[in-house]
Amino acid sequence: MSTMKILKRSIVSLYQNGKTQTQLSKDYGISLSAINKWVKQYSEIKTEDGDVFTAKQIKRTSKKRNAQLEEEKSNF
Repeated sequence: MSTMKILKRSIVSLYQNGKTQTQLSKDYGISLSAINKWVKQYSEIKTEDGDVFTAKQIKRTSKKRNAQLEEEKSNF
């Protein structure tokens, strides 16, 4: 895993454990917009089955599924 990805996940983890985005921005010199983007990108969602996905993974899966549905729709 790249150093940048580790940093992003660490910042998100700190946010999820109670630090505010404003405090993280001040402490690490990272823009609020970057932190907000990372939180959206790397926050995890747990399903009823116990699987864990990031928002990024869900978005990618959703795009693939929409493309499949469009293809099926055009075949009718």
